[in-house]
Amino acid sequence: MFAALVACLTGALGASAYDLYTGGIYYSITEYADADPVASVENNGSINTYSGVVTIPATVNYNGKTCAVTSISYQAFKGCTGLTEVNLPESIMYFSNEAFSGCTSLTSITIPASIYTIYNYVFTGCTALQSVTCLRPTAPSANTNNFSQSTYTSATLYVPAGSLSSYQSTAPWSSFTTIRELAPDLSQALSEALNIDGGTISFTSSGDYPWTVVSEGDRTFAQSSNAGVGSSSSELTATVTVNKDSFLSFDFKAWGEGSSTAWDKCVFMIDDVAQFTYGALKNDWETYVVQLPAGTHTLVWYYSKDSSVNPTGDYFAVDNVAISNDISSAVNEPGGNIQFLTSGAYPWVEVTAGGRTYAQSGNAGVSNSTSVMTAQVSVAYASLISFDFKAWGEGSSTAWDKCVFMIDDVAQFTYGARQNDWEKYVAEINPGTHTLVWYYTKDTSVDPTGDYFVVDNFAVMRQLRGDVNSDGDVNISDVAALIDYLLSGNASSVNLNSADVDLDGDVGISDVATLIDYLLGDHWPGERVYTVDGVSFTMIEVEGGTFTMGLTGTQSESEEEWALPTHTVTLSSYNIGKTEVTQELWQAVMGYNPSAYPGDPNRPVESISWNDCQSFITKLNQMTGENFRLPTEAEWEFAARGGNKTQGYMYSGSNDLDAVAWYSDNNNNTSSFPVGQKDANELGIYDMSGNLWEWCQDWFGDYTADPQVNPTGPSTGSDRVVRGGAFFNGQVGQRVWFRNYTTPTNSAEGLGMRLAK
Repeated sequence: MFAALVACLTGALGASAYDLYTGGIYYSITEYADADPVASVENNGSINTYSGVVTIPATVNYNGKTCAVTSISYQAFKGCTGLTEVNLPESIMYFSNEAFSGCTSLTSITIPASIYTIYNYVFTGCTALQSVTCLRPTAPSANTNNFSQSTYTSATLYVPAGSLSSYQSTAPWSSFTTIRELAPDLSQALSEALNIDGGTISFTSSGDYPWTVVSEGDRTFAQSSNAGVGSSSSELTATVTVNKDSFLSFDFKAWGEGSSTAWDKCVFMIDDVAQFTYGALKNDWETYVVQLPAGTHTLVWYYSKDSSVNPTGDYFAVDNVAISNDISSAVNEPGGNIQFLTSGAYPWVEVTAGGRTYAQSGNAGVSNSTSVMTAQVSVAYASLISFDFKAWGEGSSTAWDKCVFMIDDVAQFTYGARQNDWEKYVAEINPGTHTLVWYYTKDTSVDPTGDYFVVDNFAVMRQLRGDVNSDGDVNISDVAALIDYLLSGNASSVNLNSADVDLDGDVGISDVATLIDYLLGDHWPGERVYTVDGVSFTMIEVEGGTFTMGLTGTQSESEEEWALPTHTVTLSSYNIGKTEVTQELWQAVMGYNPSAYPGDPNRPVESISWNDCQSFITKLNQMTGENFRLPTEAEWEFAARGGNKTQGYMYSGSNDLDAVAWYSDNNNNTSSFPVGQKDANELGIYDMSGNLWEWCQDWFGDYTADPQVNPTGPSTGSDRVVRGGAFFNGQVGQRVWFRNYTTPTNSAEGLGMRLAK
């Protein structure tokens, strides 16, 4: 390029000039026999009419060739009194004489770092100039006559960080009364410090107190820089674009004066809307996650100081900023609601192949790369997680490609990726919240036909009753494991929660007998399995007893007045469905499926009226010779409470509603879910809180305080009782004592049924 410039100045052999007009700007094109052509911005005629904002491109096209714009020629913008701003590219190498002279509306000019020569009178007569920024690290060659004297005295000269002495010692720049260094450009360093591994977000920070990069312990992060400066602020910004609804997350910590936002405060905003504002305080690293809708968004973090200072603190720090995609629909088993997120340069992707949809690592064919997927799982009881997986890599050595699955930063398996068929992995997790991570790493070589780790059918289940050895199945090996435990007392390989198979709160020899009985009869004591046209369903015996019916909890809402007054009820033994009636069973009996949410035969049947239930029961009894019916309201509530094994829970099986119910806070407003996916209650019954409202036999009526024996409700009425709450209802409707009602002809989407006998 330098050779081309010299040739242009000296009239190199073979050069010739042409005129070009494009984008509202005139150019002179100079072609060369041995170099690329170049362009120079020209005066547009006898009367110069450039005005407003003019942006000079770095290149223009001429006769099919790309020409670098290298100069502003003689008097190109002279006398352009309407020119308010000019944006110059880094390709500009010199300004010719009087290039901008007489531009009286030009208030600021930024001279690119590529400039090394400024000829005569370039900015004379630019009487409005208040800011001159020269980005060249060393002062470029220029003449004193390039600026009017008023510019030297009234305008501020801004120069790159570290170059102040060069400009102060070089004419004419030394003639400026005020010279200031620009803040160092920390964009690259900030981006490296703030992004997660593989992240590509670009961050900027400017002003008197730009954010800085800090290394502390084993992490490097960005931190506000106005520590100890009273009444100041320090701001960090980024612009991100996502093509679908995503999640933004970052780690943060702060140290200020206290919890009041009247003092120091940390603020994070998306598109000028504050997502959190709090008084800065000394805290350890925390993680913040927020939904980010599809589109382009401006992110701002800032820390503001009041008039007092803390010499040891005063900061807002941020790290590990990530944009994550939600691929939950590809990973969960049907009805699952665990959220799976993936981010970084190679996020996991949704793939449909071989009749199934699953999640797959996104770094196939990319050497020295990693693709990560994460999830959080919260369980109230000791539980099992399971998922299907397969991989295709270079071999069995973890020195090559490898697949890793971790729970709470502890690797559960690490192996060299290999071509394998689908396998199932099962692991035990304790009560609490757990972070799960799947990742696939590539070495330097790639396989164009493989290189992946895929996961599907993720499920969380309360540990199986009788699954003593936690292998995901109940069989004779569990009997052996239980006997070994009872003989040795060594519980290292025994799941005591699952080993209490008779549900008496203890693990003993009676559990061995109960487990053997189960394996011989294929059902637990107190359960009976029925089969209709190849479809099986289970009834659970509820031992008779006496309980207090109605609003027995300490919480009370106005809509729960129907559950008062409480009263004593005594019931004889009866049987009730282990689950709600499924669509598969309804189809087998009735020959059609009325449900608004078909597709999974294990979903409960819904969109059925009380009258529809009676038709179903009549046909079922004809097919089985049994006497099934709907439960009475008292039977329903006694079973939901756990019968004689009750623990006094607010919801059926737990005080943790998420553990036992599908309801408005955990179903993503989708539909009903397959039966038996949440934890069972004390009797081994599922979904008596949430999923669907369940019809009862009774007419709806007011309670009385009188004790009752086997009550069946009022003899007449206009509405029938429904119990249990539905997937679209909030917490109150899921309580074991909550009552509702509707007309017997109503067949809304949230209405289902459970059998009694």
